[in-house]
Amino acid sequence: MAAGLCRSPLWDANVTWYTSDPDFTPCFQDAVLALLPVAYLLIVAPYRFLRLKQKPYKVLPWGSLSCLKLVVVGVLMCFAAFESIFALTEISAGEKKVPITVLSPLIIMLAMIIVALLLNWERKHGIRSSGYLVIFWFIAICTGVIRLRSDIKYAKEKNEVPPSIFIHYPCLLFGFILSCLVDEKIQEATENVDEKPCPEKESSFLSQITFWWFTGMVIQGYRKALTTEDLWSLNKEDKAEYVASKFYKKWNLVKEVPPVGSIFDGDIQEASFVFKEGSAILTPYTPGLDEGKTPKRSLLSALVRTYFWFFTKAAILKFIYDCMVFVSPQLLRLLIQFTSSDEYLWRGFFYSSVLLFLSVMQSLILHQYFHFTFLLGMRLRSNIISVIYKKTLHLSNSAKRSSTVGEIVNLMSVDAQRFMDLTTYLHMIWSGPFQISLALYFLWQTLGPSALAGIAVMILLIPINGLIAHKVRQYQILQMKLKDSRIKLMNEILNGIKVLKLYAWEDSFEKQVLDIRSKELNVLKKSAYLNALTTFFWTCAPFMVSLTTFGVYVLSSPDHVLDAEKAFVSLALFNILRFPLSMVPTVITNLVQANVSLKRLQNFIDHKEIDPDNIESLDYGGKDAIQILDGTFAWVEESNTLKNINMYVEEGSLVAVVGAVGSGKSSLLSAILGEMDKSSGTVFVRGSVAYVAQQAWIQNDTLQKNILFNKELDEQRYQKVVNACALIPDLKLLASGDQTEIGEKGINLSGGQKQRVSLARAVYADSDVYLLDDPLSAVDSHVGKQLFDEVIGPEGMLKKKTRVLVTHGISFLPQVDKIIVLVDGQVSEAGSFRELMTLNGAFAEFLRNYLNEELTEEKAGALGEADIKSVREEILSQLGSCAGDEKELQRQVSKISERIRLDSEARGSTNSLSSGLRKRIGSSEVDLVEEKEKLINGQPKGQEEKDKLIQAETAETGRVKMAVFMAYIRAVGPTLSVVIMIFYVLYNGTSIYANIWLSEWSNDARDPNITSDTSQRDLRLGVYGALGLAQGVTVMACAFITALGGIAASRELFFQFLGRLLRSPLSFFERRQTGVILNRCSEDMAELDYVVHFSVRSMLMVVLSAVGTAIVMAYATPWILVMFPILAPPYLLAQVLQDTFLRKKNIVK
Repeated sequence: MAAGLCRSPLWDANVTWYTSDPDFTPCFQDAVLALLPVAYLLIVAPYRFLRLKQKPYKVLPWGSLSCLKLVVVGVLMCFAAFESIFALTEISAGEKKVPITVLSPLIIMLAMIIVALLLNWERKHGIRSSGYLVIFWFIAICTGVIRLRSDIKYAKEKNEVPPSIFIHYPCLLFGFILSCLVDEKIQEATENVDEKPCPEKESSFLSQITFWWFTGMVIQGYRKALTTEDLWSLNKEDKAEYVASKFYKKWNLVKEVPPVGSIFDGDIQEASFVFKEGSAILTPYTPGLDEGKTPKRSLLSALVRTYFWFFTKAAILKFIYDCMVFVSPQLLRLLIQFTSSDEYLWRGFFYSSVLLFLSVMQSLILHQYFHFTFLLGMRLRSNIISVIYKKTLHLSNSAKRSSTVGEIVNLMSVDAQRFMDLTTYLHMIWSGPFQISLALYFLWQTLGPSALAGIAVMILLIPINGLIAHKVRQYQILQMKLKDSRIKLMNEILNGIKVLKLYAWEDSFEKQVLDIRSKELNVLKKSAYLNALTTFFWTCAPFMVSLTTFGVYVLSSPDHVLDAEKAFVSLALFNILRFPLSMVPTVITNLVQANVSLKRLQNFIDHKEIDPDNIESLDYGGKDAIQILDGTFAWVEESNTLKNINMYVEEGSLVAVVGAVGSGKSSLLSAILGEMDKSSGTVFVRGSVAYVAQQAWIQNDTLQKNILFNKELDEQRYQKVVNACALIPDLKLLASGDQTEIGEKGINLSGGQKQRVSLARAVYADSDVYLLDDPLSAVDSHVGKQLFDEVIGPEGMLKKKTRVLVTHGISFLPQVDKIIVLVDGQVSEAGSFRELMTLNGAFAEFLRNYLNEELTEEKAGALGEADIKSVREEILSQLGSCAGDEKELQRQVSKISERIRLDSEARGSTNSLSSGLRKRIGSSEVDLVEEKEKLINGQPKGQEEKDKLIQAETAETGRVKMAVFMAYIRAVGPTLSVVIMIFYVLYNGTSIYANIWLSEWSNDARDPNITSDTSQRDLRLGVYGALGLAQGVTVMACAFITALGGIAASRELFFQFLGRLLRSPLSFFERRQTGVILNRCSEDMAELDYVVHFSVRSMLMVVLSAVGTAIVMAYATPWILVMFPILAPPYLLAQVLQDTFLRKKNIVK
């Protein structure tokens, strides 16, 4: 085929390899080198066009750079057409031309057309820098340099300069330079512009693969301590909202309604779907279907579907890197052969250049691989946390009993982190066996069948590792259960810290926590034994493989001599083999831990959820806003709390729900909200619902934001709500008005203030239906009357809204439209006040019981509000009239009436004083508003920080202080720390000397007298084996002692932490969020238990290995010391990068 296309052969080794002036044949240059970039383009172009078709149009403006790119492509296209036409002209003139001289320019012209189309298509889709085209131009430059050398050589020989030297090759270089630059940016709308966008997406392809875009942050981090304000915003693809939306599309595979469009602008353009509320975690609840038969969804399969392609990209990079790793030993073999032979000098430069280029490419690919895996881990963690959070909001009542706060905290902090840690080296599951297989193959090529001995050693280690992994998994499950118990107890302690301090129970609870912690550390110690044993086996594995392979090789035949080529190439392969063999146990351990966490997460996700069909919306034009038809509800299955409920609430009416304690009033509101399990019946609700709980829920935020609750501020409505809810006097008392920070759980507000803030939040929400669970019980009687008159009552702000009020205040009942009486979870009576009084049934009995309580209560003023005495007198008169001949009730009525009369006379002056106070409050309302505006707009920033109640969590910046290291060493124990250092020095000493011994062994091959000496051979083999065994023993001791030291430090530091925490003053807990303290007990303690001692171990291994290597190099080749000053700047730059990374990590944490 080549003979028909070209005049010269396609390949000629005498021209290319066996010569002092190497070159490729003209046919190879025209048919292979010229068309290699075209072949790449034809492969990637269809995929690229398909990907661009799925992206939205985001047209970039025509700029000078984009125009220049098209001009360069046009020049190359025209030049290719010129070459093709010129060749055809010469053929028509009778000159003999081979077909390749015509075909090659035509194919290049076709490639330039594709490049022009791709440039325009990417411009229309907002691609400012194309990696595909950068690679195309790079390949074209590499092949063009070779062809340029041949053209220059041809010009010198023939004294004829081809035009391509001045047109084609400069255009290739210019095209490559232009492709490395970034096109002009789109001018986006001001409201859509991020204040501090991440420069990664806006940088060029070269900047992205070299991480040059991060240089600005490195410089800034070196100059000063970074804060959260210095960090860039997250990329859209990394934000939790975007990540969660992608996950739920894979989680909810079945469409419930037609598509409603895309959620975000950008890469995800597939239709998003609206799902019924509450069905985003489990499959939608099917009434009548047994829960055990409800199909469950697998979290793992949903994660795999979501991130499969992202995972595959990292796998492709890892595969390319693994293949490149095994090229280096082959180049090393060629270099050793080159030094011991008289090959052409250019081959040595060629081998060295290829080795350098290979190292650079390995570094680029490996770091891109890690970038992918770290991003995947971060997105997995965000996904899992969002799933847990969403599931927590939808848990059923029975599920809430089995899922403790401690378990949920651990799921979000520890178990989610397990997946993030796993993704970094998860590819070792397939990459490890792949690398091992390739290493053994090349070892077979180097040492022959002796490599089978190494395979046998590895096969023997597999069942041992499996048994250890099984035991580690059991300990991991037990340890996580103990951790859940500890976090649950710590949460109870923090929630009840006031009571604990009041009764001085610190020592008792400290003992309980420490008992659980002691059991947890005992489990960690058992795991440390197993991990040390695993480290021993897998550290010895590469050495045992090399020992058995070398031993079998030299003992199997007298002709087998271990020379430098075999020794160092085999050693390079064994070093490659060391990483997968040593990482396999780590990955298996991480897999075991992640599997335990996955089961815990799956078990939590499989919990039953609140049925979204408990409540149905009223969509017909009736007059009722709430309907309950034959409703039966339960908090716990098979134990109904509400039975046979029939309830009708007209739109815009005020309905009161009364009953004795425990009769089910609050449960009725929960049933309307859909929070209870519905056993039977139907519940209809029209419009939006606002709920005011009996126990007010307050956020750790300003008072204003507690009322607004993420709604836009309407100043006029806000002032009206604050005034109606009797918050004006409280705002005047607070230091910063409505900008005063409210502590966690409203720690700096009274019970009445919290209830009024909660009511104000509901009123400001402007909902259609209001469910009020006795909000007036927590306030004084005169404040309760004001709230009823100005907010809840017939003339209040909510007079046009539907209101369901649970109350014990009988003075408000005559003003309501309807009263529902509950007795033992059933509706006993329903009607207006006068209707129920006439019936003389359960409602009358309720009033009698209430009056009996009032009669026996000796507190002054319990019935003495002059403003409401007439209402109560009316109730008493009606009760007396409907009581008939019941003399006992008449006596009670007369006694209470007398108390009201006397109390009214005694409090006459008090009423006038209260009236004057209210007038003063009313007159000062304008002044208060002005003061509030001053507090909002004019308060100095320093004063705001000073008045801040909850202290923000701070982190140390800069380098870690020596005091921190010394504190950890003291916690480990000085003696144990010295022992750890000694064993690490011994391990590195034996490791280095083993390599020296192997080097001397390979040098024996130069002396025929030594190679024939069996005693010398046995000595070399025996000492090499002893050194390997010493390495295994010392590294096992290192792992075990380091783990014991880490556990000892965890025990001591947690003991100090807990003691100081429980003995801190109450103000400490009031100024810190509970979640911050719980994170110290869960996530940070997990870091101390697992990560810190492993990091210490890695640090000692790396530092001692680097020092040992430098000493050996200086001893063997003293002139190498000259290179150390040259290597210092990159090392210092690496230190700067590391410091910046640690600072950013501290900010994130």
